[in-house]
Amino acid sequence: MLCWHCSSRCHCLRATRGDLLVVAGLYVLAKICEAADRQIFSLGGFSSGHTLKHLAAGAAGFWMLVKRQPVFDRGMHPAAAR
Repeated sequence: MLCWHCSSRCHCLRATRGDLLVVAGLYVLAKICEAADRQIFSLGGFSSGHTLKHLAAGAAGFWMLVKRQPVFDRGMHPAAAR
């Protein structure tokens, strides 16, 4: 679990083993696209492997961003603390 603190909240990244496998798979895909840059571009000239590498890396970041869930101190939602 990865955490960073901001005022009275702890924002934690609750990633399951499956989430980490998805991110690892997207990383491997990004590295393959990077290595096959010219071959991918020669397939149709529409996109290069470099572009696809960035899309795969962005998808991995987005996957983890979606998994970020705020965990509040003392298990209390801020609205309930009023």
